[in-house]
Amino acid sequence: MCPVDRAPYVAWIEDSLENMQRVVGGYIEFLQLDVCTALICNEEGRLMGLPENKSLPFPGLVGDCFICGFDGENLVGLEKVQAGRWLRHCKTRWSAFS
Repeated sequence: MCPVDRAPYVAWIEDSLENMQRVVGGYIEFLQLDVCTALICNEEGRLMGLPENKSLPFPGLVGDCFICGFDGENLVGLEKVQAGRWLRHCKTRWSAFS
């Protein structure tokens, strides 16, 4: 989980559209990061004036986001090694800006 206003952390997010929309604060947008990893963010975040998310390694993304795995059309949890790698990377970025 990569919230805008605090350090990234590992979280379990229920795989339902309603829950994912609640987590990001609106309609979800799927951005593929690699062959099995995705970033889920608020599709209308810029229109809503949400603040930039500085813990993410991609410029211009706003609002609370989360990183997860995917298998075809299904979102899945990350393997422990993947989760640790993304968490370290995002925490390092967060620390540089906070």
